[in-house]
This record gives sequence, structure tokens and C-alpha cells, in this order.
Amino acid sequence: GAGTALSPTPVPERKVAVLDALPTATPEPLPDGDVPEEVTVTDDAGDTVLADFGVASGTLPASEGYVLSFDGTADAAVVNWGSVDPLSSRDGWAFEVWLRPATLTGPQSIYVESISVGIGTRVVELGIGLSDRNIVVGRRQAAASSTSRMIWTTTPLPPDISPGSWFHLETALRSGSVETWIDGRQLTGVDSQSSGPPLLDRSSVSLAGIGVVATPILTSPFGGAVDEIRFWTGTSSRSDSGRSRTDRISRADPSLIGYFPISASEAAGTGVRDATGSLGPLSFEGGLRWAPLASASSVSAQTDIPMEPSPSQASPSSMGDGGSIGAWIVRNAFIGDVLNSGWKISGDATLSNGGWLRLTRDRPMQLGSAYLEEPLPTALGLTIDFDYAAWTEDDLGADGIVVFLADGSSPAVEVGQRAGSLGYGRYCQTGLTNAYLGVALDTFGTFASNEPTCNAGAGSRSPNSVVVRGSGNRNQGYALITNQAVRRSFVATGVGARPQFGEVGTQHVTLALSPGGILSLTISYYGSSDQVSAISRFDLSSVSGQAARPDTLRIGVAGATGGLSAIHEVSRLTVRIGE
Repeated sequence: GAGTALSPTPVPERKVAVLDALPTATPEPLPDGDVPEEVTVTDDAGDTVLADFGVASGTLPASEGYVLSFDGTADAAVVNWGSVDPLSSRDGWAFEVWLRPATLTGPQSIYVESISVGIGTRVVELGIGLSDRNIVVGRRQAAASSTSRMIWTTTPLPPDISPGSWFHLETALRSGSVETWIDGRQLTGVDSQSSGPPLLDRSSVSLAGIGVVATPILTSPFGGAVDEIRFWTGTSSRSDSGRSRTDRISRADPSLIGYFPISASEAAGTGVRDATGSLGPLSFEGGLRWAPLASASSVSAQTDIPMEPSPSQASPSSMGDGGSIGAWIVRNAFIGDVLNSGWKISGDATLSNGGWLRLTRDRPMQLGSAYLEEPLPTALGLTIDFDYAAWTEDDLGADGIVVFLADGSSPAVEVGQRAGSLGYGRYCQTGLTNAYLGVALDTFGTFASNEPTCNAGAGSRSPNSVVVRGSGNRNQGYALITNQAVRRSFVATGVGARPQFGEVGTQHVTLALSPGGILSLTISYYGSSDQVSAISRFDLSSVSGQAARPDTLRIGVAGATGGLSAIHEVSRLTVRIGE
């Protein structure tokens, strides 16, 4: 049984800040001209999680600035409106941004607000974008009791605007009409309209952000560089449109709804805080990355630019593929209800509502998986973050999920077996091909069994445990490395719907693998400052028979059920290069 390897023992919880409860810098409003010191939010290890700033009037030298680089294919920066009314639900609003487009041909989505109405289906309420040297702004209005109409305002760009050059864009809804301003100049647009579905509750916007696509007009994400994102009520000051890109405005302006001064931040991590403190963080999706201003001029809509290290990160190291890369790259599996390019799902896995990937249904003998097809270099380490929800209508849920790492030099990933093997072990047949590591959140408790073959569920169970199994290939390996119990259940039982964040059955998981093969895993809970350090700096090189860390790894997650069942879902699955 599992007890002959490592006896599971409760892990003491420790009080630290978690993602949704990070200490937010909220200094008192400052008069124009006062420039407070920069504030950085860090975790308990001292690592930067999100950048915060003291922002008032003042110029940031361009040599110190980093901007956001969008590749034009899958990158997006998602805006979390939370309890704040989005622009589409207001009678008046203004949106500002500095853009450096890589091209001015074809459609490009700049900012979109949409509402999910089913798996993979969203209704656009507000769309702002580029289309063949035109700024297009679409807003939904009621047309009749059962329909709506999308009014599109098309405004030609001035002839002096060219690809690869910065310009300032402001679009606004004032007195029922759309205004478009370029570099402080108001331009004239033409309206057209199309019919649509009934109006929805706009306060329930489920996906909003820079680069989020909006059919049928803005069908491609923006490609290029972005800086200084601002959201206003309809009364934004005209003087703000004439500012230089490196000028900072006062975050205390009462008309300012949200403000993301990109190049004022320290360019670290996978999100940027709202300087006003009203909105949630601007979170990075797809392959969105920081780009130094020196490189931003070479940004391509199709090709990722080479990254230089951000000011807070170490210099990049040589990768196994011979290239070099910055310390942070984000590859999110989902943008809303859409599977991101490069991720592959198999088995019983399906996209669920609200941007979740459902690995299993509440049925016996299910097995679903998703993995990133592109191998990632390991020389700087890897960090994997995701939300995990599990629930069942029964009194006892099974089996669990596993995060797996497979040798990137292998041609493809073939998952292992269902039930207690969780798609990693072999259970009488074959396990995950060219496996390097499997880290499980084992709900039922049989992944920790010492016998990984036909009797994977034999012996005593270790329910609600974090379990690590080692390297293997098909019918060899997958040895048990460590097993630690967690006090809180991974699964909510006796319920028929996904638990709300903060309830039993929901958790946020962070797994980190250092360049030296040191493994850590923490579990945090929304609405609480509690965090469980289930695996703390475990040295994989000390494990007899464990394969050496490959130069590249493929990253994935699998979920399984056996005789008992539960729904297992993951969301916001993000892989970052760097610890």
C-alpha cells in the first residue's frame, strides 16, 4: 500500500498573500507634479507577482520603459472589470491607448467587451479596432423588443500614420455619438449597422480585453506594441489626448475608471495592476510578453520578437534549442471559451462554459487531457498556474488530476491509463510516453499506491493528497517519489454545479520547477490568505532512478475517473518560462 513509501502527514498551512488577495498599494491622492516612489507587490519569497506604481504627472525616460508586444495571432491582455460597470453598460465613456501597429492592413481587434452565451459562443457588446487604415468602433443598441443592432462607426486614419510608428487613439461615446481622436485631432466617421440577438445584461461581460477578437468585423487580434491604457467616464479631459506617450496622468482624476501605465511598470510577471485600484489586474493571455522599447519597433504581427531581460529579471540563459529568451513567457490554454493555438485536447476533455476545460464528466471511467504541443526550454525553470474545480452529486468523488511533464524531444504525447493512474501511470497497459514527472492532486487517493500496474488502487488510500511520480515510458518506471496529504478536500460532494471560488472544491495551484530540478507546489484559496505548501523545494536529483531533466519539456494536464466519478475542470492554465 501507499504507507510503505511515505506515510502521508498533514501539511501545516501558512498565512501568505495569494493571487486575489495581494496587498494593493493605495496611496492617498496626490496633487499633480508629485511623483511618489514605485511600489512592487511581492510574494513571501520576495519574487515580483504583479507590478504596481506610484503614478502622477511626470515623464518616464524611454530608456527605462517596457511595453506589451502582441503577436497578432493569439495574444491578448484581459481586463477584469469585477464589480465595476464595463464601458458597454454606460451612457458615456472614453477609451485611450497608445499603439504601434505592425501593419495597417486587414482587421485587427484592439479592445472588445463580450458576453458568453454558450460554449465557444460570445456576443460582442463593444468592439474597437483597426480595419485597412480605418478605426472602427462597434456598439450594440436595442432595435426592438427581441433584437438588437450593432452600430459601426468607421473613421479613416490620417495619411501620416504608418506601420511601426506610435500614435495615440481615443474613442469615446458622448451624447449618443462615437468620437474618434488620433494624436489629439478629432476625425469624422461614418456609421453603418447590422442586426443581432436580444440585448443581454451588460453588467455580466465575461470577456474584455486588448486583442480579444470580435466577429464579424474584427476577426484577428491586434499585432504590435501597446502602452498607456486608460478607461474613462464620458468626461475625460481633452488635454490628456495631447500628451506624450511617456507622460503620466494623475490616477486621482475622478473621471478615470481604470489606468494601466504599461511602460511605468517594472515589466515583470504576467499582469499589471490598475493604478486607480478600481479594476482587477490586466492579465496576459496567449504568448503576450514584455518588450523593451528598443525592440518594439521590430515587432511583427506573425513573428515573436526576441526578448531582452526585464529590469527585475536575470539575464537570459542559453536554451536547449540554441535560442535565448526572456524570463517570462505566458502561454495560456484558454482565452475565454476558446482553446488557444498550440494546445491539444484529447479523450473525454471538452471546453466548458466560462473558460473552463472539463477533463472528465461525472461518469465512471473517464479520461481527458490537454497539453502544449510546443516543447519549452527548461534552463530557466518553469512555472505552471491554474485554477482547479471538482464536484460530484455523489457522496464520494474520484479520481483526480495530474500535471505532467514529458521529454520535449519525443515526437508526441500519449497519455497513460484512466482511474487511479490519472492518465500518467500504466494500470496494466502503458503509461505516459517519455514521461519526466507527474504531479497529482489525488482526490480519491490511489495514485499514491506503490503498485502502479494492474492494482493501481490496491493498498490504503491517501485521499486529497499531492502525489509525485517519477520518470517512465510505456511499461517502465513511474516510481512513487513523495506523497503529502492536504487538509481541505479537492472535491465538493453532493452538489450539481461548479462551486464558487472560495468554496470547497475550488483551488488555485502553482507548480514551479527550478533549473536545478527543485520542485515546489502550493495551493491557495480565493477569498482567503491561507496557502498550503504541499511540496517545498524537493530535490528531484536526489531520487534514485529519476531521469535527468531534459533540455525541453512538453507541459500538460490530465484528469480521470474510475468506478467512482466527479467533474474535474481547470481554468486559467498558464505556463511561464522562469521560476
